[in-house]
Amino acid sequence: MLDKLAFFNSTAFLTLCSTRCYQIYTIEGIVMLYVSWNDKLSIGMPDIDFQHRQLVNLVEDLDNAVRSGREMDYMSNVFGGLAIYTLYHFSTEEKYFAISGFNEAAEHKREHDAFKKEVKDLRAAFESGCKESAFRVVAFLKDWVEGHLKGSDQRYIETFAKHGLC
Repeated sequence: MLDKLAFFNSTAFLTLCSTRCYQIYTIEGIVMLYVSWNDKLSIGMPDIDFQHRQLVNLVEDLDNAVRSGREMDYMSNVFGGLAIYTLYHFSTEEKYFAISGFNEAAEHKREHDAFKKEVKDLRAAFESGCKESAFRVVAFLKDWVEGHLKGSDQRYIETFAKHGLC
């Protein structure tokens, strides 16, 4: 844990963050990242962008709860929101995969399945009383926004466009 904290407070980490969609703040000397919606996250499909914005809003709300010390009160809302999000958002994307014949659909679905498993594990940690669970959820969701929305989701845009979906 200390190695990770040292990295989060390092110049290399702060330089890395400046190239991404994060704003930086600190809590008790620990560097935290504040993610917010921006055009880099858009894929150009109003329904999927709306759903992605909902996820980013959930992350922002949890961030605000962490910064104000109310994270434990807010965690059940987060897990409820994630359950709803995964149900409708992943099914929306996967429907478009089928319509467009997206050739990376199986890999993308594996990422969705890994997300659901991680959320389940994080929820179990929270329900068992893990005091760090809010920070773990924030870190996981921010990684998902950065890696999945700005990475994996960007790969289907061209296929969707060829099929008139965006």
